[in-house]
Amino acid sequence: TMNIPPKPQGLKEVHQEMEKEQIYIYLGTIIPGLKSPDASAIDMASSIISSRMALNLREKKGFAYSVGMGVDFMPDFGWAAAAIGTSPKNLIPAREGMIAEINGIKDAEPSPKELQTAQNSTWGSMLLARASRINQAYYMCRNEFLGVGYDYEEDYLAKIRKVSTADIQKVAKDYFDTINMVIATVGKK
Repeated sequence: TMNIPPKPQGLKEVHQEMEKEQIYIYLGTIIPGLKSPDASAIDMASSIISSRMALNLREKKGFAYSVGMGVDFMPDFGWAAAAIGTSPKNLIPAREGMIAEINGIKDAEPSPKELQTAQNSTWGSMLLARASRINQAYYMCRNEFLGVGYDYEEDYLAKIRKVSTADIQKVAKDYFDTINMVIATVGKK
């Protein structure tokens, strides 16, 4: 088994200065792994937050060239990361906006429509990613490597369909800690 990295204590900020037209911000934290019964709810919560970020920070406020949130799982731990590419003048409002979107799901359950959209999006993405034989073999191998069995996706799709809006709010409160996280920026401050 791999050692689980410690969860950040407080805000750990790192910056790499670069002469670029835009600045990229990543916010991240440690989450439970693929073996956790909360994994599917964490995935759906991340997907809903990502959609909200796209709508509110990119479409409505015009902060972002690209924005979103995702999760990556190992067997015993994973990480949640939100990212945005924006202009340097929007560094603070974009960062605060990302944190507000993450915290927003803790204050109010997402709508059933948001959940259904996240479930359908995940299902569609998984189908598309596994359309070719070579990708099917890749995911079978990856899942065996992760110790969850080559046919993990079939069970996973059933699991995400069982996630409730209350489950999403609970895992967001439990795991998407915006007080203790890493914030990395690259670009011109």
